[in-house]
Amino acid sequence: MACSKDGLSKVGKTINGKRQQGIVDNEKGKIIIPIEYDNLSYFNEGLSSASLNMKRGFINKENNTIIPFIYDETGSFNQGVATVSIVTIEDSKRVLRSGLIDKQGNIVVPIDYESLYLDNESGLYHAVKNNQHGFINSDGKTIIPLKYDYIHSFSEGLVVVEKDKKYGVLDIKDKEVVPLIYDNATLYTNGLLRVQKGSLYGFIDKKGKVVIDFKYKDIGNFSEELVEVMIGDKWGFIDIDEQIIVPPQFDKTEFFREGFASVQINGKWGVIDREGSWIVPTIYDSIGTFKNGKAKVSLNREIFHMDTQGNLTEYASSSGYFYDDFGKNPVR
Repeated sequence: MACSKDGLSKVGKTINGKRQQGIVDNEKGKIIIPIEYDNLSYFNEGLSSASLNMKRGFINKENNTIIPFIYDETGSFNQGVATVSIVTIEDSKRVLRSGLIDKQGNIVVPIDYESLYLDNESGLYHAVKNNQHGFINSDGKTIIPLKYDYIHSFSEGLVVVEKDKKYGVLDIKDKEVVPLIYDNATLYTNGLLRVQKGSLYGFIDKKGKVVIDFKYKDIGNFSEELVEVMIGDKWGFIDIDEQIIVPPQFDKTEFFREGFASVQINGKWGVIDREGSWIVPTIYDSIGTFKNGKAKVSLNREIFHMDTQGNLTEYASSSGYFYDDFGKNPVR
């Protein structure tokens, strides 16, 4: 039982060569959902999305089928509705169509969207039809028209939209906050948006005002009041006033965490502090991000834990691969 939720854990075993799942009550040590399903989700709003014979439906904690196993994909229930999808054949091609159902299985949003998924911040559903993106609510009402080539997730009350390879920003009422004039944009973080204009990068605020001018070949995201910038072919760090705090001298950099940043020169990694002073020389094959005073480092395909003084505190493994603690790619 690798993980749990609300005192329940998923369990599985192989039956007649087929892997199947059930759910156990941890406190009672009792299986409450028999090990007979191809796949199960944990319970959301009293229902679990389950797979049986390659179709999905919903069951309750008494293992009663509440919504029949007729769908090809299902999401979890949120505020009384869940996404469901059915594979259809259109022009001799298999096409997935999605909509919303309520907890009685009634269709509340027609199953005719190419994609439909919940945006956690806004509570709206990112919808796609005819390759055009927008947002609808759980009743199917259009909140942001489906007319954009792509729409990001909401971030700090705003959403980045793309049309004809230009990017701008809308609020949740479909009001244009930043016109579609930029060549790239991501998500707002701490009130700032990283944007590209031509071949250069900078930052704007929530009103579209330029905060960091467009003069950098590349730029990271602010962390601990500093941001990585590329000047020429080297990386350094500046503050919000565009004062150079750590001069550009590195081939690669990671963001600051707990007052330290990993930097690379000539293929080897070391660690600097916020003043740019060396804490660890560039001798390692990789260095992860610091968390609770420790970071993972690799050297000659062996992995160690390192403290903020550069001391190796314990041996981790000999695989040569690790994931850092913030969802980055595996490092070796």
